[in-house]
Amino acid sequence: MSLTLSELEKCFEILVKMMKDRGLSEVASKNKDLYWSVLSEDWLSFQAEPVPAVGSLDDDLSGLKNLLIRDTAPSVVDVERMSAILKLIAHDLSCEGREGTTL
Repeated sequence: MSLTLSELEKCFEILVKMMKDRGLSEVASKNKDLYWSVLSEDWLSFQAEPVPAVGSLDDDLSGLKNLLIRDTAPSVVDVERMSAILKLIAHDLSCEGREGTTL
């Protein structure tokens, strides 16, 4: 199975529109910062149990914001940061409407 980058870009556009339609205008870590992560070299390997690592949503958001502020080349780490933020968005959207949870 595969997607071209153009198809992936269209998927992002569709999903961003859905997020906007659901009232999401900003992504914030709020009272959530640290999260469990499986390192890139381990997440597709099933020969051994992965060793979890700890990530920081605040660091991820800051790193992505630096892409907009600084004239630096994006890196693979920035893609991983985006992945974590997309997981945060999915979490918040899936909890939408539950008591005590807001976007």
